[in-house]
Amino acid sequence: MTALDGMPYRAFTESEDLKHLFKKAGYKLPTSANTIKDVTIKFYDKTKKNLIKEIQELKDEGHKFSVSIDEWTSSRNRRYMNMNLHCAFFKGNHHTTRNLGLCRTYGSVTAIKCEEYLRERLHEFKLDFDTDVIAIISDGASVMTKLGEI
Repeated sequence: MTALDGMPYRAFTESEDLKHLFKKAGYKLPTSANTIKDVTIKFYDKTKKNLIKEIQELKDEGHKFSVSIDEWTSSRNRRYMNMNLHCAFFKGNHHTTRNLGLCRTYGSVTAIKCEEYLRERLHEFKLDFDTDVIAIISDGASVMTKLGEI
């Protein structure tokens, strides 16, 4: 809810309705917003580590990846670029996509800047833009078109 809806962690500790909802589902919420944040970050770190391992296994088998990107503006007028990694050989339930997350962007996002954001995020997941990625998919915006020409 914090990631999807922008709800602050303290809402979980202050809202009686949320406390009741989680209690009915069999969960006991921590009483500290910092504890909830820590649990969330630990879950993210574990999930990211598992994804890096899965990606490395696919790379070791010689597989390549495609990336889809799209810019998004939040209700607070903050700009982001979402990045998804695609491979036909990802494990589980015929899902061929893994989300690499949102990257906060600032100001005008040129094709050069877009490439920088993409390279940085791929590097976080032990991927090389030049050797591991064979295609970039976008919504066709002019910046995205220029990125494909770089």
